[in-house]
Amino acid sequence: MVLISLLALSGLVLKAAESTSIQSRNMTLLALEYRSDILARAGLKIALDLMTKPDEEETVITQKIWTKIWQDRGLKIKIMPCSSKINLNGLTAGGDGRDRLEQAILSIFQDNGLSYQELEHLLYWTGSLEIRSGSRGGNPFDEYYLRNDSGYSPPGRPLTRPEELLLVAGFENVSPEWVRTWFTVWGEPARIDINFASRETALAILPELEPYWQKIESFRASSGITHPNQLLTEIGMDLTVYNTVLPRIVLESRQFEIIIEIHEGSWYEKHRYIVVRDSLNPGMPPKIRGRDVLESRPL
Repeated sequence: MVLISLLALSGLVLKAAESTSIQSRNMTLLALEYRSDILARAGLKIALDLMTKPDEEETVITQKIWTKIWQDRGLKIKIMPCSSKINLNGLTAGGDGRDRLEQAILSIFQDNGLSYQELEHLLYWTGSLEIRSGSRGGNPFDEYYLRNDSGYSPPGRPLTRPEELLLVAGFENVSPEWVRTWFTVWGEPARIDINFASRETALAILPELEPYWQKIESFRASSGITHPNQLLTEIGMDLTVYNTVLPRIVLESRQFEIIIEIHEGSWYEKHRYIVVRDSLNPGMPPKIRGRDVLESRPL
C-alpha cells in the first residue's frame, strides 16, 4: 500500500512539475514576444530616422545610409525600394507594358517549376484574364476552387499583399519567402528601379538591358544613375534601346519596404513596413502605408 501510494504521489508530482514547466515556458515566450514587439517599434523608428537624414549626409544614390543593412544586438533592418521587385498588380493595368510584364512574370514562374497555367490562374484571380481575352469564361477557373472546397474564390481585383499569391490555384506549395523575394504589390506597377533591382529581376522586365548590364552594375555601385541621360552618356546605350526602356525604369523611388528582424533570446520575429517618402521634401518623415508580421515563432 505504501509503495502504491508513493507511485501515485510520484505521478501527481511529475504532472504538477510538467504543468509548472509548461506554464513557465509559455510565460517566458510571452515575455520574449512582448519584448520583440517593442524592439520592432524601436527598429521602425531607427529606419524612419535613417530615411529622414539630411541630403548632405547621403553620398551617392546607391550608397545612402538608409539603404544599407543596419544591425545591432539582435536587431536587423533592411530598407529597399518597392520597385526593385516586380509588381504583380501591373497585371491589372492597361497599356503596352502589360504583355511585357506577363512575360517577365512567366519567365520567373518557369525558372521555378511553374507554367503558363499558373499565370492564367493569377490573371483570373486579379480579374485580368477576361479583360485580355474574354473567351475563356469563368467556369474552368471557378470550378477548381469549388472542386477543392477551398472556401474562397477569385476576388477579381488587385492583390493587397504579395502573399495572396499563395491562395491562387497552383501556388499551394510555393514558399512565402520566394514570393517576397521576387514580387511586390507596391511601387510602380510596370516599372523597375534599375539602381536597386537584381540582375534577374531587371532583365526579366527589360531584356534589352542585358548587353549593358555589366556597365550598369558598375556605375550604380560607384555613383548611381541619377538622370536618364546617363544611360546614353555613361552606359553608352543605343538610342533605340534607350527610348524603349525609358518609360519602364525608375531612378528615384517613393515607396519603400522596411524589413525588421528580431532575435530576442529564443524568440524570432520578422516585420514588414511599407512607407512612402516625399521625394520633394526628403526631410519629412515617411508615411506608413502598411504593416505585416511575417514571422513570429520560438527558435
